[in-house]
Amino acid sequence: MKTTPILLLAILASFAATGHAANLPLTTPISTVPVTITKPGYYYLVGNIFFTLPTITSPSAAITVNATGPVVIDMRGFTLQGQTRYHFPTNDVFPTGIMIHSNNVTVINGTIEGFWNGVIASSSTTYPTTYLTGMDLEGLTFAGTDNDGSAFSYVNNSIVRNCSYVNNYAGIDDSGSMTGNTYINDKVVGSQNPQWSFLVDAPYDSNVVYSYTAIPSIPSVLK
Repeated sequence: MKTTPILLLAILASFAATGHAANLPLTTPISTVPVTITKPGYYYLVGNIFFTLPTITSPSAAITVNATGPVVIDMRGFTLQGQTRYHFPTNDVFPTGIMIHSNNVTVINGTIEGFWNGVIASSSTTYPTTYLTGMDLEGLTFAGTDNDGSAFSYVNNSIVRNCSYVNNYAGIDDSGSMTGNTYINDKVVGSQNPQWSFLVDAPYDSNVVYSYTAIPSIPSVLK
């Protein structure tokens, strides 16, 4: 169901009440990608969007978040779609649906299909030197990725809830968490590598709380 303007205002008020989106500016539409978000705000998709990487020097993520949050990306029931790999004569590029490099980012209500990775939250594209915090992924479907549906790398105090992972190579990946990541009522269906339906990197697994369903049922695997 697509979000009406009245419902958008209600959701915005709800996020503000809970601290996710307090003092956000007016809503900002996303109609084309790639786009880089550099300011806090409430962003929303205006329709289904396909990401094509035009050149090898183009951004490899459809949406990149570099703003210090709060940032809300409301997909409004639409689909962000991309190819899993782009081949150039000299090397390959592995696109990501949404790349998050900053704190306090919420992504809700939509489908991320194709790509190499659906959502990555990491402070850097190389080895992270700082931890991110305050990620909130809710009501999303990750479908047909050639690697991870969602991946948190050195991310603390974040939550993934009511998300579905369908026919990805792997489902959920959480590495390097030190405190308080929670996964609630998430569903992993048909992973191409079933052992990677849900991956938590040891020795940090004691810092991750999860309640999820794998179909077929696969226990959590610790690397």
